Amino acid sequence: MIITKEEKELLQQAILLLQKIYLQIDLSEQEDMHIARANKIIMDLNSPSVFDGPFCTQNCTFTDKEIAKMPKEYRKSFRTGKITAHVRRKPNGSYEIRCQIDGRKISVASKSLTTAKIRFVEKLNGAQPPAAVTQQAEPAAQPVTVREYMKKWLEVVKKPTVKENSYNQYLVYYNIICSAIGDKSIFELKPFEIQEFINNLVSEDKTPTAEQCKILLAAMYEYAVIDDIIEKSPMLKIKVPHHESKEGIPLTYEEEKDLVEKLKNNGDIYIQAYVFMLYTGLRRSELASVEIKDGFVNLISAKGRKGYKIKPRSVPVSPMLQPLLSYIDIESIKEVNINKLTAYAKKYIKLHHTHELRHTFITRCQECGIRREIVSLWAGHAADTSMTTSVYTHLEHNKELQIKEMKKFHYPL
Repeated sequence: MIITKEEKELLQQAILLLQKIYLQIDLSEQEDMHIARANKIIMDLNSPSVFDGPFCTQNCTFTDKEIAKMPKEYRKSFRTGKITAHVRRKPNGSYEIRCQIDGRKISVASKSLTTAKIRFVEKLNGAQPPAAVTQQAEPAAQPVTVREYMKKWLEVVKKPTVKENSYNQYLVYYNIICSAIGDKSIFELKPFEIQEFINNLVSEDKTPTAEQCKILLAAMYEYAVIDDIIEKSPMLKIKVPHHESKEGIPLTYEEEKDLVEKLKNNGDIYIQAYVFMLYTGLRRSELASVEIKDGFVNLISAKGRKGYKIKPRSVPVSPMLQPLLSYIDIESIKEVNINKLTAYAKKYIKLHHTHELRHTFITRCQECGIRREIVSLWAGHAADTSMTTSVYTHLEHNKELQIKEMKKFHYPL
């Protein structure tokens, strides 16, 4: 390890102290030799090069990038100092790096210290492991690009824990990330490059996409640190420029009336789905699970996680929906492609997207004076701080109260 200026000054002060002791106390011949040797160290430290003089062997330090290129089984040991390589300046001016691992001696030399370190890493990767290790299968090589590592991370870590729709959305952001920085090395990608990628998305008016890409990259790099691929994440200081997100805008009463009229005059499957979502507050991904029984629309919440207990939800059939059910083929809307449902929204509910149908339902419930806690229950929102879990559970099982509240959901168009 190279001694800093401050450490050298401290050592000089220690020598001066020893010299004072030497003047006051009789020392043995061996102790005199120690003092002389210490003085020699000071002379060597004052020389131009830290590698000059008889005490020239030092610990060889490696950067994170250099350690990341070493065999995986040695990375942690080099980072923590469990394995140490030593470097010395030979009389011919070249640098020699030496290390002994599992009884194997590794030695390289070069006139450039940087080149010597590169050769050392190459030799470390090519070194034969001990016999006991040779019998084991070699570990699979770690992917090195953002594209390769993120693909592996998504398949192994995320896919088993999320629903298919969520995973498909991750793949959308994965493709956006890869189109810009996918071929960059996971070891060498700099925060500036990531920030530039995020900034470009924002400049294209894609701030929500930028936020999701940042979240995905941060989660991947956090796992890479745990996986001992890198020492620290480059995402720590990445920022998404401020963006005023557009809140959902409910349909006007005129727009709502127009949609209902289209349902009565046209049996289009997409209009059927839009009206059903409008008067139940369903998310588009929840349509496939719909079943009407005993005056309730029963469904499976889209917010559950894969592998966790399924979260069923029920919404009473409203006075606005009841007379329109004869125009809606429930089994057909369950089969509708949700991506096409989003695409056709521009045709049938101009200036709105499908999620605003749900927003309209919640708004109308509030306008009709339905209890806020029950509206949250129907919408599938979690209980907030103003409502205890026991109260929420009570409302969930009180079907009569829900039907009573839903009768308020009636207004002229």
